Amino acid sequence: MKNELLSPGPIPALDKIKPEDYMPAIDVAIESVKQKLQKMKGDTSAPTFANTVVPLESLFDDVTYILGILSNESSNCRSDALDKVEEAVSIKVSAFEKDVFQDQDMGKRFQAVYKQRDKLPLDDDDKAILRDIYHQFEASGALLPPAGQKRIREIDEQLISLAQKFTTNIKESPLEVAVLITDPAELAGLSKEEKERLESNARENGHKTGWLFIPERLMVDELLERAENSSFRKKICESLEQIGKTPKHNNSPVITEMQKLRYEYAQLLGYENYAEFSRSRAMTKSLAEVRDLLKEVEDKALPKFEEEMRSLEKFASENGGPKKLEPWDVPYWATKQREALYHFDSNAFSKNLPLENVLKGMFNEAGRVFGLEFRESTGKYPVMNPDIRTFDVINKETGKPQGILHLDLYARPGSKSGGAWMNQVQAKTDDKPNIVIFNMNIMKPPAGKEPLVALGQYGTMYHEFGHTLQGLLGLNVKYRSLQGTNAPADFVEFHSMVNEHRATVEENLRTYALNVDTGLPPDKKTIDALVGSQSYFASRELLKLVQNSLRDLEVHSLKPADYKGDQAVEDAVALKSPYAAHIRPYSLTRFDHLFADPHSGYAAGYVKYLIAQEHAADGFAPFEGNPYDLVWSKRLKDLYSRGSGGEPAELYKEYRGRAATPAAMLKDAGIPVEEPQKVKRKHSGPGL
Repeated sequence: MKNELLSPGPIPALDKIKPEDYMPAIDVAIESVKQKLQKMKGDTSAPTFANTVVPLESLFDDVTYILGILSNESSNCRSDALDKVEEAVSIKVSAFEKDVFQDQDMGKRFQAVYKQRDKLPLDDDDKAILRDIYHQFEASGALLPPAGQKRIREIDEQLISLAQKFTTNIKESPLEVAVLITDPAELAGLSKEEKERLESNARENGHKTGWLFIPERLMVDELLERAENSSFRKKICESLEQIGKTPKHNNSPVITEMQKLRYEYAQLLGYENYAEFSRSRAMTKSLAEVRDLLKEVEDKALPKFEEEMRSLEKFASENGGPKKLEPWDVPYWATKQREALYHFDSNAFSKNLPLENVLKGMFNEAGRVFGLEFRESTGKYPVMNPDIRTFDVINKETGKPQGILHLDLYARPGSKSGGAWMNQVQAKTDDKPNIVIFNMNIMKPPAGKEPLVALGQYGTMYHEFGHTLQGLLGLNVKYRSLQGTNAPADFVEFHSMVNEHRATVEENLRTYALNVDTGLPPDKKTIDALVGSQSYFASRELLKLVQNSLRDLEVHSLKPADYKGDQAVEDAVALKSPYAAHIRPYSLTRFDHLFADPHSGYAAGYVKYLIAQEHAADGFAPFEGNPYDLVWSKRLKDLYSRGSGGEPAELYKEYRGRAATPAAMLKDAGIPVEEPQKVKRKHSGPGL
């Protein structure tokens, strides 16, 4: 049969690509790179930006295209065969990239241009690709002697295998630690549709009776808020915590080995540890600045959190609950208390969030702020799975196509990765459209029924749609590699988090949050209660970001001799509070942000979420009085359209007129701040 990857058309044939197609296609793409490389090396003229840097920027385009398709299929439709192919392809490509970026002749040509960078007439995009290519040469060990280059190769090959093993473990663990419920009383508080899904899970996995819960992070967080039975809550919470810890799928030794290899890798490149290496690629580059921000937020949020926990325990004990809450009890009783304080029932509000209306609301916001129109194109484009829907995205100002959106909303345990994310499927070229995919893990309802979106998932959808918008809009750049979301992680997350604020714009809610029973929108009292309740217990979410970030930085700052295992790390950075466990930070053994890739952008970079939240709150502040302000909408669209071009810290300053401060973020969390907020931290400026 025809290998679609060897002769791709404008639209990738995602429904016809087979696991065995990838390696032959990669071999052809690598051969093409070799030919281009030989041509560059044969150029006897003096190295210039045009004849050296620009060709290097596009050198791996064909390889990148295939890897993008493979990554998406592996995330959305994994199989054992695909896992093996992905590992083999990753090792081959990594080794070949080392051949290119450890090539002494190419290294000398690039260095000759790089050393003259301050004297060259370079614009912001030129500087961005020069910086990015320098990072590639550096990360590949091009500046090292032969022995160091050889060791870099060995480390990368080992990290690829370990990352693949980590990913396989957390994909297969959920079925191993799934919870079989035999007493229907334990399911109190779950919807009829959720019970039917759990019943289907049981039958599909060989259980003749009962209900099977297969743990997935977002689903656990959602059900902990509504499940009335404490025993059920404990079971699903503990099942989630067992992912990556069972004897058959134990990620602890995987993490230990990755920690050691990443430390050695960073040392070889001249960094003190992997955390220092990782921050050099970020928007906020200084590790000291990052730790200052974490300390500042912890100091301000912890007293507020402890005060809120004492209030919550008092509320629970006065309303039939225990005097001392366990971690799995907190979401349930917090939901009850929030309802009592604000007269807002987040579970009941789900009836105002039927999936199709949520999508219409998201698309409407994107239309009004960014000038985009979404037209569903059922059956027009090939997809990886029948669940996936496609949309043509039109720029309303020009009437021209902006790209194609794939929407994959439903969970497929065992074959689709958990959580929520956005990816680019195909970059825009002269003959190919830009294609992005938006992924959720909503529990699929029985045939013919539309799911209701939980309030937590509603916010997550707006978050991921922010990434999607950057992927669709971020084409105002000179170079393909700068399109979309290839920017430093802390800058990328700003785009998603600032869009989360759009989820509670009053006009949007009154137009699209229509109750499935009555057809009516929420009244102003309900909307005010929803918005007001957003700051309720927000201290816990801030501290969860702090705790996850500290675990991450601790792993990647320690010398291997001082690393005593994942549990020791978690204990070392735990908050000094009787309520520390109630924050429920991620166990390292299922912390796929950090370990699912050889050199994940999240490794020593999870703090990007906190940095981005600081920027998002600060960046949305101009819209508080008018969510559709034309001047600020244009400024925000211009920022999104720059994709990964330029220098992120400078782009934000251009948008906002200054650097971000944490004042708006703390205010959103209901934490008092001094006005005016003094900026105690310096922000990293531009540089290569």
